[in-house]
Amino acid sequence: MVASPALHRLTEGLVAHGVDLSPWRPEFLLRRLQRSALLSGDVFLDRHVERLLGSEDALGSFLRDLSIGVSSFFRDPLPFAALEELVIRDLVREATAPPKVVSLGCARGQEAWSVSMLLAERCPRFGVIGLDRHPALLAEATEAIYPPAELESVSFGRLKRFFVAEGDHFGISWELRPFVSFEEYDFGDGQMPGWLEPESIDLVLCRNALIYFDEGAGERAQRHLAAALRPGGVLMLGPADALRLPALFDPIETQLATAYRKKETAT
Repeated sequence: MVASPALHRLTEGLVAHGVDLSPWRPEFLLRRLQRSALLSGDVFLDRHVERLLGSEDALGSFLRDLSIGVSSFFRDPLPFAALEELVIRDLVREATAPPKVVSLGCARGQEAWSVSMLLAERCPRFGVIGLDRHPALLAEATEAIYPPAELESVSFGRLKRFFVAEGDHFGISWELRPFVSFEEYDFGDGQMPGWLEPESIDLVLCRNALIYFDEGAGERAQRHLAAALRPGGVLMLGPADALRLPALFDPIETQLATAYRKKETAT
């Protein structure tokens, strides 16, 4: 950890709440703690830490702030276009069973719902699982109702097919809902959920989900992602991510520079 007594006190105090912050990058945690203190009007970090540890509401807000929750439908158009044409196309063509996809750090669900639209346009059955550490975000992802301003990157055809009006908002239609689920999962511990069978996943979206964790936690997470992927399955990272296990993956040499295919002989 960085030399911050307040941050040290916070990490120790959170152990009693069943929260382990050790995999997180300390500089990121310190910035979030300083931001939380500023918003609360606390001048001293140590006093703010005691406020957090003494209030379930304040602590819940702080922990939610750690889950950045930044997402949007078809975020980053170029990578999504390449994903559609170069990964989803081959995945559906080569599949001998309904494709399975994991969206890691899914926040409010936009990425998971976006990839489900790509799959629904090409095959009748598939499975998408969105994973995130914060239950409040997962509740919003499951409800899947969004304001019009968040749908600017959704084409008119997809808006008409995959959404229904919900007052002045739009909800995901029942064409997609049976194939998408959301689960609580803290990927900071570097492990995949036990119910994910080895080599059962065709595509993992892990875009900028691990940049807030230290190198060890990031490597452990990528190792478990590799174990979950079938040979030939695809890992899609974000532009800020680093591939930590190059011996297990081959880069997909396209404009989708952050996509990697698991080697057939990877162990």
